[in-house]
Amino acid sequence: MADRHSETQHVLGLQADMFRLAKRDHALTYKRLSLLSGIPDTTIETWAKGTAMPVHALVRLAPHIPDELTSLLMEPAGKHIGTDEQDDGNLDALGREAAGFVAEKLEREADGKVCHIDQAALKSRARRIAAKARAAAA
Repeated sequence: MADRHSETQHVLGLQADMFRLAKRDHALTYKRLSLLSGIPDTTIETWAKGTAMPVHALVRLAPHIPDELTSLLMEPAGKHIGTDEQDDGNLDALGREAAGFVAEKLEREADGKVCHIDQAALKSRARRIAAKARAAAA
């Protein structure tokens, strides 16, 4: 029972991270997500604060939240959410993101130390690379 509770808490934490990063990195406030999805902003806020979000709500929100953030919810299962796209720019986008990752990693490691903030930023960038790699491979 404790394992199930711990897993649930972990997923709810990832759900909160998804909303926090959507707001911080993509200006997707509760109000903006509400306008895009038709879900009341107060409901979105409760999910961002730790209430379990139903799958049908994720389906309504997913088109408006970047793949690397919706994929956070599936990380414990080793799965990813990706958008089906056929776009010749996918390889270019992947290359740009990968080059940016290398530059950022070198910059963050320049002093020989990588703190938890650096780790989090690099992990976030790695998620974007993974999403772009999946799109390029499609």
